[in-house]
Amino acid sequence: MQVEAKLILVVVGDDGDRGDRGERGRGRGRGGRGGRGRGGGGDRGDRDGERGEREEPELDENGEPKKPPVTYVPPEPTENEDEIFGSTISSGINFDKFDNIAVKVSGENAPRPIDSFETANFRKYVLDNILKSGYKKPTPIQKYAIPIVMGGRDLMGCAQTGSGKTAAFLLPIINTLLQDTRELVSVGGCAQPQVVIVSPTRELTLQIFNEARKFAHGSILKIAVAYGGTAVRHQGDNIARGCHILVATPGRLHDFVDRNRVSFDSIRFVVLDEADRMLDMGFMPSVEKMMQHATMVAVDQRQTLMFSATFPEDIQHLAGRFLNNYLFVAVGIVGGASADVEQIFHQMLTSSIHGDRMQRERELALQNFKSGHHCILVATAVAARGLGRANLVLRRMPPLQNAGKSCPSLTANATLVTRCTSARASLSLWWYCDCEVWPAPPCAFSTAACTIQNDTM
Repeated sequence: MQVEAKLILVVVGDDGDRGDRGERGRGRGRGGRGGRGRGGGGDRGDRDGERGEREEPELDENGEPKKPPVTYVPPEPTENEDEIFGSTISSGINFDKFDNIAVKVSGENAPRPIDSFETANFRKYVLDNILKSGYKKPTPIQKYAIPIVMGGRDLMGCAQTGSGKTAAFLLPIINTLLQDTRELVSVGGCAQPQVVIVSPTRELTLQIFNEARKFAHGSILKIAVAYGGTAVRHQGDNIARGCHILVATPGRLHDFVDRNRVSFDSIRFVVLDEADRMLDMGFMPSVEKMMQHATMVAVDQRQTLMFSATFPEDIQHLAGRFLNNYLFVAVGIVGGASADVEQIFHQMLTSSIHGDRMQRERELALQNFKSGHHCILVATAVAARGLGRANLVLRRMPPLQNAGKSCPSLTANATLVTRCTSARASLSLWWYCDCEVWPAPPCAFSTAACTIQNDTM
């Protein structure tokens, strides 16, 4: 069934709109919310009256409300070999076309690229794991990066997303650690990893962590991960047991360094993945803090590797500050978009409804959406009621453990598109949440299912 999406409603959450329940008469009579009659004050001024009765939040040293401690402990990574290698994507892009893409290498005395994994002088552990992963031939970035890293050179590598950059630095690093083994150091609960891999996002950090575990599977190497949103003590205890490779986000890494749980005394490799973002989007102070830390090994005593899908010229100059006699490998056009993706741009008028907008602004947004003047309306749970047109609805669900419990916002959202004036089809995208608290923040949700719903009156 083909669905033509003309009007799109994105329902992103309840936060900021919980006071608006007074519009349905769910107020408790405080702060002018209107008791249980229909109509009570759901506007901003009424909510401010209620907020005045709440206790003032405890503030931190910066004057900001203190955040509650994070207690989430992620599940332990699997040790099942079928699961470790079962999630492998060995050819997610058009690899056959890569042999025709130009590769430019800048720098002195660049080694020759490899032709196959079998001729790369990998140890048996590494080569076996490559084959188990379903990798049949190296991509261009892997052909050039692997011998450069194994040759002891610093590297700045640029290749499009999905071209195998993660394996391009993990494989030679893991092989080097196995070929030239050194004692694992952890003194007084302070770990000294031999490799630190830093990436800007938690999701990418976890992906690299899992790839490292896969390529090092069956060996003596210990891989650890550190990222925000999880219990600090749990991650710290794992790291304190010692690790050869630590994959981390900048914030959590420096937190452990400041707590004397991690030091850089034994570093052999420093890797910045998505280096353009790391050096250009507010992470530069974190990178400088790590590179200039008192325990960091000197630049000529370690290897520094940077990989990214784009490397603007100004970012290349910044990166050069942390590299030593490095080689630059560019696959295709630096900063160019993937040729495998057809990009179509549409300009659409959008509006939003949430609890912090003035009532006249909310009514105007609703009118523009209903009239079709604005094609997209982004709203919190206040939009669960009173809307009558939407071809495509993006909605979030409560946590699965709350299934069966009363959720007025969900009930209203579930019937939102059934208030159509004529029989037609609509597409509903649902976000499921496994959070302990509902309503949960929008960032807590991940797309889990897509359902087609036929709505008829």
